[in-house]
Amino acid sequence: MFLSRVLCPDGRPALALRQGSEAALVQGGDDLADLCRRAIDEGQPLEDLLLRRGLAEPVDIAGLLAQGRVLCPLPVDRVVLLPTGPGEDDWVTTLPPGMGLGVPATGALEGGAAMILMVGPDAQPVPLGWLQTQGVSDGARARWLSCGPELCLALPDGPGLGQARLFFDAAPIAEFPIPGAEGDRTLPDLPRHPAGTVILHRAARWLLRPRRDHMGATVETRIAGLGLPLRNPLGGEPAELRRQA
Repeated sequence: MFLSRVLCPDGRPALALRQGSEAALVQGGDDLADLCRRAIDEGQPLEDLLLRRGLAEPVDIAGLLAQGRVLCPLPVDRVVLLPTGPGEDDWVTTLPPGMGLGVPATGALEGGAAMILMVGPDAQPVPLGWLQTQGVSDGARARWLSCGPELCLALPDGPGLGQARLFFDAAPIAEFPIPGAEGDRTLPDLPRHPAGTVILHRAARWLLRPRRDHMGATVETRIAGLGLPLRNPLGGEPAELRRQA
């Protein structure tokens, strides 16, 4: 089962659930952070809480994604990414799927699969699901990640193998495999964070240093079990400037 955050035609944000090829809006409000906290407090899967609210009109997630009406499927705007590499900051700023990634001259593209956890009232992180990520590291501890487009709510064995690629139209520039995280159910010791903090625990990662002539291409991450592929064009205004505008 896959969870998306979408914009309705009237601009209203909403939650949507997809099973197979069928997707529908979730009845009630769109406060995903509150729903995640309730699921943790009640000790039940997030998907059960969503299904209890009931489903409304059907939606086409792929169509909404093509229209730029799919939002980042995380309950908060800023999250912690773990583990990090040497000299990297663990705080990241999230971007919606499909947003352009402005790549600094000293930066690199990265992506992969991550488990989503939220820190509960007892300071223990609770798994909520899995998703795909890809984004920009500017070489100076800052990182912006596009997440989604869907949050996989039930994946006990972890994601399967995947593939990342960079392409212009249908012509590939670079393609390489992403290792899977199948069978990895254990969580390492994580640093303590306040209740309500959302953690992306990275299970598989790819890195690519783009060239100047790659601007205008599209980068894609596609991982088995994690729903629709995540795509972002390269170029345009750097993510840092958009975030500060």
